Amino acid sequence: MRSCEDDFRITVERLAKLVGSTFRAHTVLAVLRGEHIEFLLAQGMTDGEIRAGVISLADTLAAEV
Repeated sequence: MRSCEDDFRITVERLAKLVGSTFRAHTVLAVLRGEHIEFLLAQGMTDGEIRAGVISLADTLAAEV
């Protein structure tokens, strides 16, 4: 079973590939604070949907760079 830290590390790694650096990946993720994630989960989104949304956002940002 993966931990939250494992999921975060995997997400950072994927985002870093998309946006060109680990710094940019952390910057994208910094926008999503814990309470935002909790709100989205409470609204019925799954962790996979949230992760996919963050990756989609990163794709959009990477295309504009």
